[in-house]
Amino acid sequence: MLRSGDELPAGYVRYTTAEEKTMLHQMAEDYEVDPVYVLDLYRHGKVSRMLDFAIRAGVGILLLMVGSVIVGGIKKAVRRKEN
Repeated sequence: MLRSGDELPAGYVRYTTAEEKTMLHQMAEDYEVDPVYVLDLYRHGKVSRMLDFAIRAGVGILLLMVGSVIVGGIKKAVRRKEN
């Protein structure tokens, strides 16, 4: 039943990472948990990884461009003030 990538209404089941396994083993002292699989709720209903990367890269480039325009304007204003 629980295979990596099973689609569920709230996300998908995947294998745990090393950090998650450590956390789940600690939680197993108080709760009944399976340290092998985890229900990944983060990706549910979100854009694909490639589109997410493209959006983040685009926003980063846009911020760099806006920052360079602002810095250029400040430098130009300082030069005018000096003259």
